[in-house]
Amino acid sequence: MNVFEIRNGVYIMKNKKIIILSIVLIIIACIGIGILLYVCNMSKNKPEDVLKQYANYINEQNYEEMYNLITDNSKTRFSKDTFIKRNKNIYEGIETENLNFEIEKVEKTGKNLVIVTYKNSMDTMSGHIEFSNEAVLAKNSDKKYEIEWSSNLIFPKLDDSDKVRVKTLEAKRGSILDRNGEYLATNGVASQIGLVPGKMTNNEEDIAKIAELLNMTVDGIKSELSASYVKDDTFVPLKTVKKNDTDLKKKLLEVKGIKIIDSDERIYPLGESASQLVGYVQPINAEELKEKSGEGYTSTSKIGKYGLERVYESTLRAVNGSEIYFEDSEGNKKTSIVKQ
Repeated sequence: MNVFEIRNGVYIMKNKKIIILSIVLIIIACIGIGILLYVCNMSKNKPEDVLKQYANYINEQNYEEMYNLITDNSKTRFSKDTFIKRNKNIYEGIETENLNFEIEKVEKTGKNLVIVTYKNSMDTMSGHIEFSNEAVLAKNSDKKYEIEWSSNLIFPKLDDSDKVRVKTLEAKRGSILDRNGEYLATNGVASQIGLVPGKMTNNEEDIAKIAELLNMTVDGIKSELSASYVKDDTFVPLKTVKKNDTDLKKKLLEVKGIKIIDSDERIYPLGESASQLVGYVQPINAEELKEKSGEGYTSTSKIGKYGLERVYESTLRAVNGSEIYFEDSEGNKKTSIVKQ
């Protein structure tokens, strides 16, 4: 009986040891897994990885997630709405594509601070941009790196009060010359004759006089004035004449309501005598705009319609350039970023 109890007691003790050992092993395993997860989590939160994720969000135009990667200190200086609006206006305004951060150096500057040096490259509406920049990242209370944000993270010399501007650089259509170097078609300034209905006094007589001077019909002028867009203060263009036709313009200005505006025009020095060969340009129509989709034409473009102007359209056409630059709070141009 006693032996059995002793044996039974030993048996019971052995089971207790197994249970205790199992618990200890489970605790050790949990601690190990916890440490492993912590290490993995820390490795995933490398400062360079945070910065690269920020770049990915720029490409995705995910400005809210970009905001989630910046420090609380940055958030006290820039509200979420301000941050999103500024980044959206700049990156989308210059048509940013293929933005990439290439990490060059990571340098610790304190217990919880690092400076990451990187090369930023991107494609924009004005061409490709590359520049070196630095980002400061700080650890938060959860030991995760976040970005100390200001506008110079977008461009190194961009102050928070600066604006990024895009300027269109107007191009001129190519000229056509004969073998002797004489112009058959070129760019110049002409005078556009028009009427402002609200300033007319004697409509019938005035329209008749204008029709005679411009070699137009009365009905033609009335048709222009009755267009749906016309209001009393609208300038209604009627005809374009040579800028140096001073006698004609002087007579026209005697009529109340006449207005003359000088504008860039296509000039044909030989006039009608060469019109069959040279051709002419006119505003692009909807069908042509659809046909030339993706070639840079817009609804305001002019295009060769006939003769050499049409045959050599791809050579003669003007393609506008653009420039991206900084403007300070007083409206002064500061720094040009890229020009095409």
